[in-house]
Amino acid sequence: MGLDFIESLLNELKATSLAHEQAGSAADQVLASDRFNELKAQLDALADDISFGGTNLVSGSPDSLTIGFNEDGSTGVTIDGVASDSAALNLDITDIATIDAALAQIRSTSETLGSDANVLSIREEFNDKLINSLKEGEAKLIEADLNEQAATALSLETRTQLSASALKVTAQSERAILQLF
Repeated sequence: MGLDFIESLLNELKATSLAHEQAGSAADQVLASDRFNELKAQLDALADDISFGGTNLVSGSPDSLTIGFNEDGSTGVTIDGVASDSAALNLDITDIATIDAALAQIRSTSETLGSDANVLSIREEFNDKLINSLKEGEAKLIEADLNEQAATALSLETRTQLSASALKVTAQSERAILQLF
Protein backbone atom coordinates (compact mmCIF):
# COMPACT_ATOMS: atom_id res chain seq x y z
CA MET A 1 0.00 0.00 0.00
CA GLY A 2 1.22 3.53 -0.71
CA LEU A 3 1.06 4.52 2.93
CA ASP A 4 3.79 1.99 3.68
CA PHE A 5 6.07 3.87 1.28
CA ILE A 6 5.16 7.18 2.91
CA GLU A 7 6.00 5.63 6.29
CA SER A 8 9.39 4.48 5.01
CA LEU A 9 10.06 8.01 3.67
CA LEU A 10 9.14 9.42 7.07
CA ASN A 11 11.65 7.07 8.68
CA GLU A 12 14.30 8.36 6.26
CA LEU A 13 13.27 11.93 7.09
CA LYS A 14 13.69 11.15 10.78
CA ALA A 15 17.16 9.71 10.18
CA THR A 16 18.07 12.80 8.11
CA SER A 17 16.78 15.06 10.88
CA LEU A 18 18.95 13.21 13.40
CA ALA A 19 21.94 13.56 11.07
CA HIS A 20 21.18 17.31 10.84
CA GLU A 21 21.17 17.59 14.65
CA GLN A 22 24.43 15.68 15.01
CA ALA A 23 26.21 17.36 12.09
CA GLY A 24 29.58 18.69 13.12
CA SER A 25 29.85 21.37 10.48
CA ALA A 26 27.60 23.81 8.67
CA ALA A 27 28.34 22.00 5.40
CA ASP A 28 27.04 18.73 6.84
CA GLN A 29 23.91 20.53 8.06
CA VAL A 30 23.34 21.95 4.57
CA LEU A 31 23.73 18.47 3.04
CA ALA A 32 21.25 17.04 5.57
CA SER A 33 18.85 19.91 4.93
CA ASP A 34 19.07 19.39 1.16
CA ARG A 35 18.44 15.65 1.62
CA PHE A 36 15.49 16.43 3.92
CA ASN A 37 13.92 18.73 1.31
CA GLU A 38 14.50 16.14 -1.41
CA LEU A 39 12.76 13.47 0.68
CA LYS A 40 9.87 15.84 1.39
CA ALA A 41 9.46 16.43 -2.35
CA GLN A 42 9.41 12.65 -2.91
CA LEU A 43 6.81 12.28 -0.17
CA ASP A 44 4.62 14.98 -1.76
CA ALA A 45 4.93 13.36 -5.20
CA LEU A 46 4.08 9.97 -3.76
CA ALA A 47 1.04 11.35 -1.89
CA ASP A 48 -0.18 12.92 -5.13
CA ASP A 49 0.38 9.70 -7.11
CA ILE A 50 -1.42 7.33 -4.74
CA SER A 51 -4.85 6.92 -6.26
CA PHE A 52 -7.24 4.24 -7.37
CA GLY A 53 -9.77 4.84 -10.09
CA GLY A 54 -9.05 8.57 -9.99
CA THR A 55 -9.70 8.83 -6.24
CA ASN A 56 -6.80 9.94 -4.05
CA LEU A 57 -7.41 9.56 -0.32
CA VAL A 58 -3.99 10.78 0.86
CA SER A 59 -3.10 13.81 -1.26
CA GLY A 60 -2.79 17.38 0.00
CA SER A 61 -6.50 17.87 -0.74
CA PRO A 62 -7.86 14.35 -0.30
CA ASP A 63 -11.02 13.10 -1.92
CA SER A 64 -13.70 11.09 -0.20
CA LEU A 65 -15.13 7.90 -1.61
CA THR A 66 -18.78 6.94 -1.21
CA ILE A 67 -19.79 3.39 -2.03
CA GLY A 68 -23.43 2.28 -2.05
CA PHE A 69 -24.25 -1.28 -1.09
CA ASN A 70 -27.72 -1.51 -2.63
CA GLU A 71 -29.55 -0.13 -5.63
CA ASP A 72 -31.41 2.65 -3.78
CA GLY A 73 -28.30 3.87 -1.96
CA SER A 74 -29.84 3.56 1.50
CA THR A 75 -26.83 1.66 2.84
CA GLY A 76 -23.19 2.21 2.11
CA VAL A 77 -19.94 3.58 3.42
CA THR A 78 -18.11 6.85 2.95
CA ILE A 79 -14.35 6.76 3.23
CA ASP A 80 -12.84 10.15 3.99
CA GLY A 81 -9.34 10.87 2.85
CA VAL A 82 -6.62 12.19 5.14
CA ALA A 83 -4.08 14.69 3.85
CA SER A 84 -0.71 12.99 4.09
CA ASP A 85 1.66 15.30 2.24
CA SER A 86 4.58 17.12 3.89
CA ALA A 87 2.58 20.31 4.52
CA ALA A 88 -0.29 18.45 6.20
CA LEU A 89 2.15 16.41 8.27
CA ASN A 90 3.93 19.62 9.33
CA LEU A 91 7.42 18.20 8.80
CA ASP A 92 10.35 20.19 10.17
CA ILE A 93 14.00 19.13 10.06
CA THR A 94 14.69 20.67 13.47
CA ASP A 95 11.77 18.97 15.26
CA ILE A 96 11.89 15.17 15.43
CA ALA A 97 8.68 15.17 17.49
CA THR A 98 6.72 16.39 14.43
CA ILE A 99 8.15 13.53 12.39
CA ASP A 100 7.15 11.06 15.12
CA ALA A 101 3.65 12.58 15.14
CA ALA A 102 3.53 12.25 11.35
CA LEU A 103 4.52 8.58 11.62
CA ALA A 104 1.73 8.01 14.15
CA GLN A 105 -0.76 9.78 11.88
CA ILE A 106 0.27 7.70 8.85
CA ARG A 107 -0.05 4.48 10.85
CA SER A 108 -3.49 5.56 12.07
CA THR A 109 -4.56 6.47 8.54
CA SER A 110 -3.27 3.12 7.29
CA GLU A 111 -5.26 1.27 9.98
CA THR A 112 -8.43 3.23 9.18
CA LEU A 113 -8.17 2.67 5.44
CA GLY A 114 -7.30 -1.00 6.04
CA SER A 115 -10.42 -1.41 8.17
CA ASP A 116 -12.55 0.26 5.49
CA ALA A 117 -10.98 -2.00 2.86
CA ASN A 118 -11.83 -5.03 5.00
CA VAL A 119 -15.50 -3.94 5.23
CA LEU A 120 -15.60 -3.52 1.45
CA SER A 121 -14.00 -6.93 0.96
CA ILE A 122 -16.60 -8.59 3.20
CA ARG A 123 -19.44 -6.84 1.35
CA GLU A 124 -17.96 -7.84 -2.00
CA GLU A 125 -17.74 -11.48 -0.90
CA PHE A 126 -21.36 -11.36 0.34
CA ASN A 127 -22.56 -9.84 -2.93
CA ASP A 128 -20.64 -12.43 -4.98
CA LYS A 129 -22.21 -15.29 -3.01
CA LEU A 130 -25.67 -13.73 -3.32
CA ILE A 131 -25.25 -13.29 -7.07
CA ASN A 132 -24.07 -16.89 -7.47
CA SER A 133 -27.05 -18.15 -5.45
CA LEU A 134 -29.48 -16.14 -7.56
CA LYS A 135 -27.87 -17.36 -10.77
CA GLU A 136 -28.20 -20.99 -9.59
CA GLY A 137 -31.89 -20.43 -8.83
CA GLU A 138 -32.40 -18.81 -12.21
CA ALA A 139 -30.68 -21.72 -13.96
CA LYS A 140 -32.87 -24.25 -12.14
CA LEU A 141 -36.00 -22.39 -13.17
CA ILE A 142 -34.91 -22.06 -16.78
CA GLU A 143 -33.64 -25.62 -17.09
CA ALA A 144 -36.78 -27.28 -15.72
CA ASP A 145 -37.88 -29.87 -18.27
CA LEU A 146 -41.48 -29.12 -19.17
CA ASN A 147 -42.04 -32.65 -20.49
CA GLU A 148 -40.86 -34.13 -17.21
CA GLN A 149 -43.08 -31.75 -15.26
CA ALA A 150 -46.10 -32.66 -17.46
CA ALA A 151 -45.39 -36.38 -17.03
CA THR A 152 -45.20 -35.97 -13.25
CA ALA A 153 -48.50 -34.08 -13.20
CA LEU A 154 -50.17 -36.77 -15.39
CA SER A 155 -48.80 -39.50 -13.14
CA LEU A 156 -50.27 -37.82 -10.06
CA GLU A 157 -53.61 -37.39 -11.81
CA THR A 158 -53.63 -41.08 -12.82
CA ARG A 159 -52.83 -42.18 -9.25
CA THR A 160 -55.67 -40.05 -7.95
CA GLN A 161 -58.11 -41.60 -10.47
CA LEU A 162 -56.92 -45.15 -9.64
CA SER A 163 -57.34 -44.47 -5.93
CA ALA A 164 -60.87 -43.20 -6.49
CA SER A 165 -61.70 -46.26 -8.64
CA ALA A 166 -60.25 -48.62 -6.02
CA LEU A 167 -62.37 -47.00 -3.32
CA LYS A 168 -65.45 -47.32 -5.53
CA VAL A 169 -64.74 -51.01 -6.22
CA THR A 170 -64.13 -51.66 -2.52
CA ALA A 171 -67.37 -49.98 -1.55
CA GLN A 172 -69.32 -51.93 -4.19
CA SER A 173 -67.83 -55.25 -3.11
CA GLU A 174 -68.71 -54.53 0.53
CA ARG A 175 -72.33 -53.81 -0.51
CA ALA A 176 -72.45 -57.02 -2.52
CA ILE A 177 -71.23 -59.04 0.46
CA LEU A 178 -73.78 -57.38 2.73
CA GLN A 179 -76.61 -58.12 0.31
CA LEU A 180 -75.74 -61.80 0.48
CA PHE A 181 -76.47 -61.86 4.17
